[in-house]
Amino acid sequence: MRDRQQNPLSKEILLYCTYKYTIGLTKDNDMRVIIVDKNDKLLEYKERSDQSPKDIVRISEIFLINKDNEVLVAQRTKNKSQDSGKWGPSASGTVGEGENYKINIIKELEENLGFSIDPKELILAPKRFVETSPKYFVQMYFYKTNIKIKDFNIEKGEFAQIKWVDIPKLDKWLEKKPKDFTTSFGESFQDLKDLEND
Repeated sequence: MRDRQQNPLSKEILLYCTYKYTIGLTKDNDMRVIIVDKNDKLLEYKERSDQSPKDIVRISEIFLINKDNEVLVAQRTKNKSQDSGKWGPSASGTVGEGENYKINIIKELEENLGFSIDPKELILAPKRFVETSPKYFVQMYFYKTNIKIKDFNIEKGEFAQIKWVDIPKLDKWLEKKPKDFTTSFGESFQDLKDLEND
């Protein structure tokens, strides 16, 4: 069995694990999602099946970046209800009850890619409101790592494939074929380029 990167768990993650154990949740589909207002303030929790087109949810996303200035992008599977078959960030997820944006993205990396991170090394990027259906706030993160593709453990049903792409090549790809990418990819990628230029 492949050894995963070992990092100490933060207090937030320990609290989250306690929460999951206490209420007996085992899958994201069992978790109620957080519904917020246009200021990202909590309104209520809803089962995914009870969400309406007017509801605003919270999404977390992350770009992994390596020493060669490459970004890990992931192609969503065709069975996804949102942006199916499109290329997106390294990982993303809907924030559920008992989570915040940070806890959610750490969990998504572990579940989707089998990749554990040091929460203290997360780089916080801008948060924005995306007016699609469903509407959502997306909080972006960046994280630097040199893990190889073969060392990721992709969760079945989440991603069709993942690959490292250097930033200039990704920029050209996005410019030529924007429909290849998820709804919020362009703005999030611009944040990444701004970070690299600082």
